[in-house]
Amino acid sequence: MVLIHGWLLWVAWGIFGFVQLFSARYLKTWWKANMWIHRGSGTIIMCLTIALSIYGIYIVGWKITNQDPHNIVGTVVLLTVVEVALFGIFTRSRMVRL
Repeated sequence: MVLIHGWLLWVAWGIFGFVQLFSARYLKTWWKANMWIHRGSGTIIMCLTIALSIYGIYIVGWKITNQDPHNIVGTVVLLTVVEVALFGIFTRSRMVRL
């Protein structure tokens, strides 16, 4: 299961991360398609990161210790992903209202 954790997070960040960059940078001409691709890939990244981070924390016994840098970095990435997703939703709703 640890390999699945690693591979799925690699897919989330390696593939869908580039989809995020590509859609934000090169698909501005096709605005509606851009928004759906960006939202969809962002949602996949967020859901996979949250689910697999919770699973990783479960594997280590619900304790985040400073003995393993992977635990600390994983927790920081989890919190950052949630923050970025919430700010993306907030920013999009402000853009629609203005």
